[in-house]
Amino acid sequence: MLKKILLVDDDQDDADLFCEALKDVNPAAICSWANDGSDLVKKIENNRIDNPDLVFLDINMPQMNGWEVLDYLKKNDRFADVPVIMFSTTSSVYDGRKALDKGALCFYEKPTSFLDLKDFLRSISEKNVNRATLLSAIELVARNKKHRIFTGH
Repeated sequence: MLKKILLVDDDQDDADLFCEALKDVNPAAICSWANDGSDLVKKIENNRIDNPDLVFLDINMPQMNGWEVLDYLKKNDRFADVPVIMFSTTSSVYDGRKALDKGALCFYEKPTSFLDLKDFLRSISEKNVNRATLLSAIELVARNKKHRIFTGH
């Protein structure tokens, strides 16, 4: 079961909603937050972030965007194998392919509904911390037209 989820997003309101949704669907989960890429790097380098089970990573952030953070995480020994979901308000096939090419588990367009976010988090939060199991759950959710998810399939 996913216990520790890290969100990297520069929008405080989005972060608050995300953590609230996660807590609603999985009260045992811990939602950690970094307010942008450079904040995350500082926290990692100062050992102020425990290794998460899963990272949700926004793309459009100041100072260090999501693509740069993804590259950093995949080169960091502690985080290289942690699944990452790229997470943004905009989506394109290009962004989806780029996310997969850079090693992300998938690209997920931020839902416009709090209930849709909870639905997605519920679908994945009860899964084992295993890339294949998570991807399988995400692909099932992707078939639901409420969610825009790019997994390459």
